Amino acid sequence: MLHGYRIASPNVARVSVRPKKEGARIMKTQSERKDCAAFFIEGKPRPQSRPRCVTRGGATWAYNGESSSLKVWKLSTKWAAQRLGVKFGAADSVGVKIVLYLKSKGRSDLDNYAKAMLDAMTSAGIWDDDSQVDKLEISRRTDGGGDEGADVFLWVIHPGGGGEL
Repeated sequence: MLHGYRIASPNVARVSVRPKKEGARIMKTQSERKDCAAFFIEGKPRPQSRPRCVTRGGATWAYNGESSSLKVWKLSTKWAAQRLGVKFGAADSVGVKIVLYLKSKGRSDLDNYAKAMLDAMTSAGIWDDDSQVDKLEISRRTDGGGDEGADVFLWVIHPGGGGEL
């Protein structure tokens, strides 16, 4: 069964079943799958930052300098995934499709956006580990000029431990 949510903010409990205008075509295509779950996250998508190394006074250490906007994006993704109420079994092979809606292309790599979102969905308990994702498709759309955000579609490729949508 298809689950569709439009998430306004992690701090607002407002959920709508109506998909984003541009994402409507995608949701209709995906809704033909009975084992597909989908949700939309409103907000500016943020890529996962890379660890940084600093040397001071002869000592070197590494840190992950996550910006507050990245933390908000991960929290929004986690909250949306939790609202979806889906849990894949530990042995399930999962497929993920992410469509990012951005106002401009920017300089960020697509894989960094996916990493931030997959980590947030792992934190939400969608699956035990993001290594269960055996198919990952991510695309970026900058032609709209509408709201920024992301459509996320999840489905079971090969059921394993009985975890079904």
